[in-house]
Amino acid sequence: MQAGKVFFTSSELSFSDYVRWRRDEKKKQYLANQFQSLSRSYLAEGSPRFLGVFAHDGHSQKINAMGRTERWQFDTIFDALRQWGLIRGVALDIGANIGIHSIFFASLYETVYAFEPYPNTFRILSYNLETYAPGSKAYQLALFSSTGTMPFDDSPSKSNAQFSLVGEFDSPTVVETIRLDEFGPVQNTRIGLVKIDVEGAEYHVLQGARETLAHHRPVVILEDWESKDGHMSDALKLLESLGYTTILEPAFHPNRRRGRRGRFSLAKLLDAVNVWRHGHSFVLKSCDFMSPRGYQLLLALHPDHLDRPPPSGPS
Repeated sequence: MQAGKVFFTSSELSFSDYVRWRRDEKKKQYLANQFQSLSRSYLAEGSPRFLGVFAHDGHSQKINAMGRTERWQFDTIFDALRQWGLIRGVALDIGANIGIHSIFFASLYETVYAFEPYPNTFRILSYNLETYAPGSKAYQLALFSSTGTMPFDDSPSKSNAQFSLVGEFDSPTVVETIRLDEFGPVQNTRIGLVKIDVEGAEYHVLQGARETLAHHRPVVILEDWESKDGHMSDALKLLESLGYTTILEPAFHPNRRRGRRGRFSLAKLLDAVNVWRHGHSFVLKSCDFMSPRGYQLLLALHPDHLDRPPPSGPS
């Protein structure tokens, strides 16, 4: 046989096509190497080695590469809760997804009750909790303002972490809903934390939890996408009516800061210089709801939680 003889050619590439192909291959290889490096760093911290995730989902891949999502925000919140002596009782993880935060809560609270309605996600949540937080309990339920069943938006175009009960959609998927006030297993416990991440259904969850919140007065952590342009969302107004008058958001600030903040202002340049020279601090600061964007992760506290108002951080 003639050495080096070509028997078959699958496709022909022009020079420009070949350059694009090589560029894309190099880019994918670079990203794969970065992902591998981040994963090794994450695993070196002693985090779960075989956490169940969705292979096709970018949000899940981020968890594998970087560990807990929103890590610095949660760490800032829980540093404060430890200092204030507010980590106690059981935690409710409403919208638990695959359980990455439930596992974190399980290391701090007596036990965790995790709620996730979507069947595929619930199976992974159950595996992760059974493996890494065996004292926790998982329920295939959507906590809502009514008890029954509802269609669930699991559009293929969405990340697994963005599935929702609210909005305009046409989906054959139906999930079971229940009001937290009617969910018996948690009522005889001491609820210390309620975390809500339900992609826009926060108000409905809180509506179904009014009696529970009034009785237990837990710390509430929620993602809130509706407060913007100086207006509080209906979810935060409902919390306020239940006595949760202190709303804080995690933020980071230069350790030294001068001037007033503004668009393209000198203060931003000074901020950058101060970060370079002195580093920055993670803080909890009061929300003034004057940002043009919506807020995301927020901490809601009742006056009974603290003997004194919590610090608002650098101003």
